Amino acid sequence: MSLAIHRIIIHCATTPNGRVLGRDNENAAQVIDRWHRARGFHRDAPANDNGRTSIGYHGVIDADGQWLTRRDVEEVGAHVRGHNADSLGLCLWWAPTSLRRRSGPCCAPRY
Repeated sequence: MSLAIHRIIIHCATTPNGRVLGRDNENAAQVIDRWHRARGFHRDAPANDNGRTSIGYHGVIDADGQWLTRRDVEEVGAHVRGHNADSLGLCLWWAPTSLRRRSGPCCAPRY
């Protein structure tokens, strides 16, 4: 079965000075998976064997440009209510200064 993808949704996560999210023993997608698991999110049936049990994005791009695939493109994402069934969700862990939001609930530091 093939999902009909009608849009790609890019979630821009702010980071001070382009700080890389991945650290010594975790890459960026593993960190986000841990955050999502702590918030109670859980994938019903992981479509691939990457070990990520909770992340809602299909992919993550860290501040250093590293591309990390998390959900298979055939698996419905969990990244934007009402639009998951026909979209791919990517988390960009960096955004140019002009795109960064400087305030609001989505910008509370998580590191």
